[in-house]
Amino acid sequence: MNIARYLVQGCDVWLNTPRRPLEASGTSGMKSAVNACLNFSILDGWWCEGYSPELGWAIGLGEEYEDLKYQDEVEANLIYQILEKEIVPKFYKRTQDDIPREWVQMMKNSLKKLPVYFNTHRMMKEYLQKFYLPGAKNKIECCEKDFIKIKEFIRWKNKIQNNWSNIRIEDIKCSCNSEVYAGENVRVKAKVYLGNLSPEDISVELFYGKLNGSDTLDSGNISEMKAVKKKDGYFEYEGEIPNEITGLRGYTIRILPKHPMFTNKFEMGLIYWVQ
Repeated sequence: MNIARYLVQGCDVWLNTPRRPLEASGTSGMKSAVNACLNFSILDGWWCEGYSPELGWAIGLGEEYEDLKYQDEVEANLIYQILEKEIVPKFYKRTQDDIPREWVQMMKNSLKKLPVYFNTHRMMKEYLQKFYLPGAKNKIECCEKDFIKIKEFIRWKNKIQNNWSNIRIEDIKCSCNSEVYAGENVRVKAKVYLGNLSPEDISVELFYGKLNGSDTLDSGNISEMKAVKKKDGYFEYEGEIPNEITGLRGYTIRILPKHPMFTNKFEMGLIYWVQ
């Protein structure tokens, strides 16, 4: 900590090169920002949220590689390119009073926007509001009336386990054709068979994003579908995929259990992907 104190106080550029997506957070970059140091980092950890062109520099666009040797080569070349073309010229571009005005403006931007959001006060406030207080409230409620909520939750979990193999998705319809323009959202409909379950027991989600070279989704975004009516034993679901960027994109549909007492939606380890 003592060495870090001297480093962040005397540094102009904070270089951070983890292999995405292995960066847990990146608190060293946050500390450097508090000291008006400009960050130059892979888009991982906190820099995914903190980066903006007027605040610092990003190495890459957030890509992930299977070939780590190739990843190192690509990102090393990017580091040297950005240093040569952007960082060094900006640092040595001085006015008559020998002050790098553009660089100083970036320092001011960084001090103005980053420390007010990336700090321990906000972290503890969010822990309290999102986890500690709801957790304490949940414990009190679960202990009331001879643990009736816990017993109901266990019975509900057993119902889900016993009926999960019966669910299926059929007759998917999409409003798009082969070409969709940016800004033109895509509407999707599907028939969902739930057996003895109800729409209140599950969440039907559109999972969408960019396609990789093998026409599969490595990662994506979520848009929840809504049950609009029931017909012939099936629930008809509808949803919409935002389409804000260009490129080859795809989607699929998945179902997960849903309950107010879940700590996260993957708690039961159950997920149904459309075939």
